[in-house]
Amino acid sequence: MTQLAGSTMKKHKDNLLENLPATAKFYALEADGAISLGDAWMSQSSTKYHHRLPTAARAALALSELCVEKGHGKVFILLPHPATRRAKDGSTFPGQQAVKAVPELFYLPGHWSEADRTEWLSSTPLQRLHRLTSRYGWVNDEVPVLPFSIEVQEKQRAERPELSGFTQAIVTVYLSPQPYVGYTADMRAYCVREFTTLTGKQADRDLPYSTKFTCNWGAGWATFDAFRVTGGQGILDTLERWYRNPVPGKEECLTTVGVLRSRLRLAARDAQAARAARDAAASAVADEEEEDEVQTIHD
Repeated sequence: MTQLAGSTMKKHKDNLLENLPATAKFYALEADGAISLGDAWMSQSSTKYHHRLPTAARAALALSELCVEKGHGKVFILLPHPATRRAKDGSTFPGQQAVKAVPELFYLPGHWSEADRTEWLSSTPLQRLHRLTSRYGWVNDEVPVLPFSIEVQEKQRAERPELSGFTQAIVTVYLSPQPYVGYTADMRAYCVREFTTLTGKQADRDLPYSTKFTCNWGAGWATFDAFRVTGGQGILDTLERWYRNPVPGKEECLTTVGVLRSRLRLAARDAQAARAARDAAASAVADEEEEDEVQTIHD
């Protein structure tokens, strides 16, 4: 089994995604109701460990194990296949915001035939991940889906709930590591927005950015009881119910894969534009400093 969330995973060939066997598991339900997600390293070569498997990919693999077991439901990854991701290229913080605003995952009801189950159980985690990555055309652009974001608290339970300030997903799955599922706006209603001021290379301007929502003091975890579900199956049951019968006023939680892909393309374009603007600004500053230096020498 792959090492679980919060553990120290060594950079070893046995922990590389491409080396994990078909028997590797990414879902584990602890005695206290907490969910642990399996983990793995991605590599660029046999000796260079690139990055750890993204949270969205780990969650998709874990929840899909339950879908196969039950024979119903599918969880797909919207973002590009993790194996194709590049190392950090200096993207600006606004650019990162644009990409992170797009939901990473989406749920789609569907029956698993015996042939589908057999294929899944005999495939490796790397092959399964390929199957769950929407960019390869496994899901038609016109099919309605339920997008959601995933947030995982890797270590010990925080003193009070904390939610990302980036996502624009209408639904959030939160592992504290106990599982919670809710409409994002409803969860944030119990929280206060926190800001972080970024300067230097991380930001185009020295402005405060909303990076997270933290539950009000005095409220704590008790206020999140309404969002608590039982295990991974509770997550899937909630997603299935909201897909079939959205809460009145929340019908907009459903969209299509085509719309999500368009949002992702626009986010990537915004990120590229932000990076270009930052590079241009840095170049202008460098030119100005060079001119000042030349002028000083001349004087």
